[in-house]
This record gives sequence, C-alpha cells and structure tokens, in this order.
Amino acid sequence: MQRIIAVANHKGGCGKTTTAFNLAGAFAERGLAVLLIDLDPQAALTRGFGAALPDGLSLSDALASEHVPLGQVICPTAVPQVHVIPADERLREVELGLAGKFGRELRLRAALREHPPAGYDVVIVDCAPSLGFLMGNALVAAREVLVPVDLGTDSLDAMVETLEHMRFIRKEINYGLRLLGILVNDVKPNTVYAQQAEAFLRGKYGEAVFQTAISSSVIVPDAKRARRPVVFYQPRSAIAEQYRRLAEEVIARAEQSGGTA
Repeated sequence: MQRIIAVANHKGGCGKTTTAFNLAGAFAERGLAVLLIDLDPQAALTRGFGAALPDGLSLSDALASEHVPLGQVICPTAVPQVHVIPADERLREVELGLAGKFGRELRLRAALREHPPAGYDVVIVDCAPSLGFLMGNALVAAREVLVPVDLGTDSLDAMVETLEHMRFIRKEINYGLRLLGILVNDVKPNTVYAQQAEAFLRGKYGEAVFQTAISSSVIVPDAKRARRPVVFYQPRSAIAEQYRRLAEEVIARAEQSGGTA
C-alpha cells in the first residue's frame, strides 16, 4: 500500500519543509520513488526544488476543480526519484473560495483517490503552519503524521495542539490516521536547555519520539539553496547520516501498531 505521510505542526519555522525536503532525498537515495505535495501557500518546498508550474497549473487548480487531475500538476526535480506537486499563493484563494462549502476538508483525499498518482512508494504532504483548511485536508488524506518540533516553548505548545487536531480528525473523519512519530529538529546539543527539553519530550511521549534527532547545521540551508537534499549535497556529512537514520526509522515504523497519539 502506498504510504501517505503528512508533515505537520501548526507553528511556522519548526522544520516541516526542511524535513519533507530531506526525508524525500533520503528515501530517493534508497531507491524509493517519492511524490511531494506542497500544501503551503508560501511554496517553500516548491522553491526548494526549483519546481516550475506545469502549464501554469499548481495544486490550487487540482483542489479547486475536479477537472484538473493531480497527475497533470506533477513536476520533476533534479533528483530523478522525486517529483513535486507545486503550491502557489492561490491556495489562500482556494481556502477562502471553499469556506462554508460541504466537504471542503475532503478535497485532497478525493483528488488522490479519483486520480491516484501511480508509481510512487511514498507521498509526503508538507503542511501549512495552520490548523485550518489546508492542514485539515492533509490529515484527512494522509495515513500517517510526522510532527517536527524544534524544542522552543511555542513549538512544543503547537505540537500539542497539532496532536489534538490529529486526534479530532481521526475520531471524526479519518479513522485510520496514526502518529508516525515526533521528530526532534534543529537541535543545538551543547545547550543545557536543549538537553533538558529533549529529555522532557522523550520522557512524556516515549517511543512516539523518533530516536533520531536532527542537529542544527549550516549545511541544511546551503543544501536548500543548492536545490539538493543534504544526502546528495553533502553525502558524507553528519547531518546527511541523521536523515538517513530518520528514513530508516520511518520505514521500520511502516504498518506498526505503535506510535499512536
């Protein structure tokens, strides 16, 4: 079964796009075919891969119209195994245009079911930093949720709210949705606060937290500017090894019963 993973936390700047970008690269390095769906109007993931809108179309068109299949808006990237469904700022217009309409939170799931993109092992949805329409569509469409957290107080609070939103979606709409894991991201390991915050998180959430933590590194933004995931940009770096280990954990957690919120 094709895996659909939403990368979600309603706080901006906690590493959602960076996680999706580099996890896709680590999967591709292992030979997996990956489809990334950019569900953020800021389109950082789209720009990160330098994806050009095919025929001027984007995810906005596929969500707004039943006549634009997802396959028509898929873009190749510099990484052969990775493709992107790009976003643009018109996603905000789609959100406003569908306000109050019945079933608006089902748009992405319906698009994936009616025109399922073939040939991909994993679909990764990069969520907008909001608990609204866009994240709701991601959580309804996904089977698993990966929640990055950067150990700041705001990010931890947002993580809790995101998990509560996930539970609501699971209870009301997407009964099979599960928490894939919580990712400790952008860690500055030499600070006492980071050590204490990470210890608290692991103590409270246990095995739901990935064993792999992603360190803060200047290589990460450099790789994004080069439009190459770190496993291809600096393949022998420590940060590349961390993303490889994360990919291994994600694969190992496939179809497991553990990791629920």
